[in-house]
Amino acid sequence: MTGPLTGQQLDSTARWTVGSKSPLTGFWGDANIGGFFGAELKFAGYDGIVITGAAAKPYTSILRRYCRNPRCRKYWGRDVYETTDALTADVKAIPGDR
Repeated sequence: MTGPLTGQQLDSTARWTVGSKSPLTGFWGDANIGGFFGAELKFAGYDGIVITGAAAKPYTSILRRYCRNPRCRKYWGRDVYETTDALTADVKAIPGDR
């Protein structure tokens, strides 16, 4: 989720938050993050993204621009570090996208 000032040219407004309820323990966790993603999400016309439920098979629709095959099977079952490295390599490999 972004805040009402996300994307403005003011100090400390490039923040956004990720929150999640653990399916294992039921506990809530969140993180407040800086960088460009919050502003880019706001500029794309969204205040936030809500993901519910569990996928029966791998699927990524928000990355449709980068993930030509929406099933993205090669990322399924990897930990966060392996997935991040693989996605970064795949995005860099798309010609003419940057």
